[in-house]
Amino acid sequence: MANDVLRLKTDVLNELRNQKYYAQDELKQKVDDPSLSQREKVAAIIELAGEMVDVENRIGLVDAIFVDTTPQVQEPVQAEDAPTNIVEPTEEVAPVAELNPQGQTHSE
Repeated sequence: MANDVLRLKTDVLNELRNQKYYAQDELKQKVDDPSLSQREKVAAIIELAGEMVDVENRIGLVDAIFVDTTPQVQEPVQAEDAPTNIVEPTEEVAPVAELNPQGQTHSE
């Protein structure tokens, strides 16, 4: 069941991203079309921008609707997987120098 939902989400997102791509491609064509007047280009760009905003909002909505509810289980770290390069602090650690509140100059 979860695979079907994930596949549905993926298909919907792919379709929406295709729509966005085609709208962007059409926008480029309208901008570069010498047969269109400036007024026609402006109107076309406004319309296509609205379409792209709509598609982008739909993509966000689909992402919000189809949330992955599968619990993420982290496997415990095994002794052989534990990091071996951990440096333990010693008593002889030098104090941390304070930063100049005015910042450093290039000559410092």
